[in-house]
Amino acid sequence: MAFRLIGLENNFNKYFTDDAMCGYNVTTEITTTDIITICIAVLGAVLGIINTLQALNKDRVKLRVIPKMSFFIYENVDSRIQPCIEVINVSMFPISINQIGFSVKGGGNLMSTQPFLSHGEKLPVRLESRSSTTIYFPPEILNDPKFKTVKYAFAETQCGLLFKGRSKALAGMIKRSRVENTNY
Repeated sequence: MAFRLIGLENNFNKYFTDDAMCGYNVTTEITTTDIITICIAVLGAVLGIINTLQALNKDRVKLRVIPKMSFFIYENVDSRIQPCIEVINVSMFPISINQIGFSVKGGGNLMSTQPFLSHGEKLPVRLESRSSTTIYFPPEILNDPKFKTVKYAFAETQCGLLFKGRSKALAGMIKRSRVENTNY
């Protein structure tokens, strides 16, 4: 099965005469084999680009930072709402987290002087691939005037990369902290 390029024959013959082609027999027909070859070449190029992008993405540091609200429901334990930040390592390799806190307007950070991390960990904490940690802040932090100007939660890696996160829980805590005389 062959296809003819209609309308190109006159131009083709004008530029590629037998004298110019040194005796080569040139036709304007595209065969089924040519179409299959072109399709396989395009498929190979697309798969090569996808593979390159996946390889580059695999070596990136990726953290998910999720601000949350928590409260403990044990006897003799403060059951007020506590802000907390969960950090999940979604990279393919371990990452060390150096700082976790809230960034406030005006360029400052709001961090706990005595952070309470899940599993009894201490900063800096090493997160294996697909693992997480949560830092809990004392309920009093919600009464801090700086908390009213929080922009986002953050986690900073040992190598200085900064990852940010927002959530509806954080927006709700900021909104409630802006209201005077709120009991938590």
